[in-house]
Amino acid sequence: MTVCSATTDTEIIKGIQNQQYQVYFQPKVSRNQLETVGVEALIRLKIGNRILTPNLFFSFLTAKDSRNLQNYLIQEIVMLLNTNPFFKKRTIAVNIPSSDVTDDTYIEKLCHYLQANLNAPERLEFEIVERPEIQDLERANQNLVQLKALGIKISLDDFGQGSCSLQYLHSLPVDCLKIDQAFIRSTELKAMKIIESTIKLAHSLNLSVVAEGIETLTQLKQVHELGCDVFQGYLFDCPLSLCELTTKNRKNARLF
Repeated sequence: MTVCSATTDTEIIKGIQNQQYQVYFQPKVSRNQLETVGVEALIRLKIGNRILTPNLFFSFLTAKDSRNLQNYLIQEIVMLLNTNPFFKKRTIAVNIPSSDVTDDTYIEKLCHYLQANLNAPERLEFEIVERPEIQDLERANQNLVQLKALGIKISLDDFGQGSCSLQYLHSLPVDCLKIDQAFIRSTELKAMKIIESTIKLAHSLNLSVVAEGIETLTQLKQVHELGCDVFQGYLFDCPLSLCELTTKNRKNARLF
């Protein structure tokens, strides 16, 4: 199966083998000043002058490729947090598959690497991808506690999407909830009530809340009024290359 007329399967497989990856960043914006307080790191595959999103190449990844990709991403993020002035006071969040958080060997190696190489662990955040479901919550909790002991923050990504959201919230040592964008984009009153109750629940547990997938000013105003702490979405910026991220002049403060 060819992904598109401009990119063949062979090119994609070769690109994966050669780790022709590039990290893009989508800004996270603060509630008060609408300033960039952090970013989410997103992986891309570079084939010639084309940049492929994960939906176009993830199906080609073997288990070994997936691990190599995750290692590449974490190494790049550590390097940026240690050396790039833009991230001196900003966080970088990266997805961690739910299967990884129950892998004792992987987490042990990850903790050792981060402890030896990351200068400011409080600026790194792991976002737990809810699917597939975590089968062993006790083991996941133990492993995440090890990461938190280093100063790293833990978030639940796409909160509300899966059937285990509340169970994860109860069982895992999380610092932040990211409300699933399906609720943000819904125009139903029920969705707004769910967002409102989620924010109140999170704040009662001393957790911060990120609203992701914000595309319109109306959506921003709604979640802002409900007390959401941080915003993310195309209203502010699409995923950006490092150069675009660090040089772009934003005027988000004029949104209100």
